[in-house]
Amino acid sequence: MKNLTIDKKKGKAELELSCDFYPEQVVKKAAEDFGKAMKISIEKRGRKMIVRLDSGTPGSGIEKAAFEFLNYLLAEVKNGAVKL
Repeated sequence: MKNLTIDKKKGKAELELSCDFYPEQVVKKAAEDFGKAMKISIEKRGRKMIVRLDSGTPGSGIEKAAFEFLNYLLAEVKNGAVKL
């Protein structure tokens, strides 16, 4: 996946998301929910959002966490859990 960068040694991942597909409110809600387990920051760049996940622990399963975050985002979009 070209919009996902993972650094297993540092326990960090970076996602580049399109604002055209992922509403900002959905990304913020997912970050809030996942923020209980890891540090998450969001940076908006034009019509893109850069989401950084930091587990704080090298080799901590950051790859799996990043894919779970993406799945959660998709479910939130699909279910319309956040009203726009």
